[in-house]
Amino acid sequence: PRYNLETPAEATVSVNGKAISVTILDVSRQGMRLRLPPKESARINTGDSFTLAQAGGVWGGVLANNPGTVCWADGNQFGVILKTQLKASEAELERLAAKH
Repeated sequence: PRYNLETPAEATVSVNGKAISVTILDVSRQGMRLRLPPKESARINTGDSFTLAQAGGVWGGVLANNPGTVCWADGNQFGVILKTQLKASEAELERLAAKH
């Protein structure tokens, strides 16, 4: 399942080697949905390589340094599939998403 973050988290990601600020909107053990800032000019495409370099709050320890691939992009939002499933349990993700 995907868990919508009650308070979206700010993060820095690397897409094809370029650092970009994003907002994390939801997470699952397999991936996440992200939003670009309104004035971001980066183009995100399906198949782009992805690494989450830094995330705010509790998400830093759960999500940091997980490489993946962009699986869809639509407007200022895009989805990522992680190469390795997150170690956090479903219950832990649900708890973090509801609190932070």
